[in-house]
Amino acid sequence: MYLHLGGDRLVLLSQVVAIMEAGSSAMRAYAARAEAEGKLDPCRDGQVHAYVVTRDRVYASAISAATLQRRAVLAGRGLLNEG
Repeated sequence: MYLHLGGDRLVLLSQVVAIMEAGSSAMRAYAARAEAEGKLDPCRDGQVHAYVVTRDRVYASAISAATLQRRAVLAGRGLLNEG
């Protein structure tokens, strides 16, 4: 199953470690470190509302963390049409 991050970006749900709100200073610092290490996939669709942390990258998303979490739960249950 895949998690749709907005635009044309998808990640394997099995690779997702965390879905975090973008607003906290700790998350902004984590994202800045990921960017410095070349591991941040920036948001292309507007203002960053959430970060999706996978095993090897951090993805910035314009979709809220709550919506991404809901999508992840539904996809994990096989309730989203991924095609």
